[in-house]
Amino acid sequence: MLSFGVSAWSAISADGWRADTRRFEAAGFDTLWVADHVGLVDPFAAMVAAAAATDRLRVGTYVLNVEFWNPLLLARAAATTDLLTDGRLVLGLGAGHARDEFVQAGLRYPPPGERVDRLAATVPALRRLLAGETVDEPALGLVGAATGLPPVTPPLLVGGNGDRVLDLAGAQADMAGLVGFTSGTERVHTELSHFGWDGLADRLARVRAAAAHRSAVGDRPLRIDLLSQRAAVTDDRAAALADFAEAGVPADMLADSPFLLVGRADDLAVQLSRLADLGIDGVTVFGRDADAFAPAIGRYRA
Repeated sequence: MLSFGVSAWSAISADGWRADTRRFEAAGFDTLWVADHVGLVDPFAAMVAAAAATDRLRVGTYVLNVEFWNPLLLARAAATTDLLTDGRLVLGLGAGHARDEFVQAGLRYPPPGERVDRLAATVPALRRLLAGETVDEPALGLVGAATGLPPVTPPLLVGGNGDRVLDLAGAQADMAGLVGFTSGTERVHTELSHFGWDGLADRLARVRAAAAHRSAVGDRPLRIDLLSQRAAVTDDRAAALADFAEAGVPADMLADSPFLLVGRADDLAVQLSRLADLGIDGVTVFGRDADAFAPAIGRYRA
């Protein structure tokens, strides 16, 4: 049975944020995810507030840009958040992509391979830091690094689409997040490299091959989440996807993509069951789509 997440990042007030999170929980969502982008809410403060306002909703990052974070200070923030949310944290990590955010923050914008190198070094170091170990890691500049906080074991998610990122997710993480496209250097993602069902099958095969060598996480099975790029229960599918069509998304992908959960509730229940049959464990939609998609959760679970 699939679990459901909602990726929400905007808050106009404390009351509004709390109301949103309660509504998501009441609608049947299991996890509230917060992204890590300049111009959006701070993920850790938002997660603590969301957990305080709800009863069972897990909270997580989908995903943190590891280039923005010193690993020790990230471990401290994550351990504190896990403590203050009674163990409801899921820590999602990614390599980052948006050049303009690096420019705004006065940070060097490394090439893709270098960003993935840092992600690959961060994941095992972060797991050890969260477990209460002292870490020396020259690749990250860590010398005798320790949080000084009680050990915590939040699940780690690695999200992306590229081969190296998915190899890392399969071998080192508790969860893999699949997005269906190759990230560019800006906010707009133009290369829908794995947006169809064949593309999804290819990425699943890649991450599962890497998961055959999961010594870093013992015998825990890898969980896989799919991040939908549009989700809504509607009788007018064409209207709901008009902006995708205008952006040049091929007609065959608009007609049938696992990353577009748009249509009648009964049809979406079938599509969700198909994803579950493929071994997908969870589906996440964006906050803007949560209310329009929520009826499909009830239909799927009925």
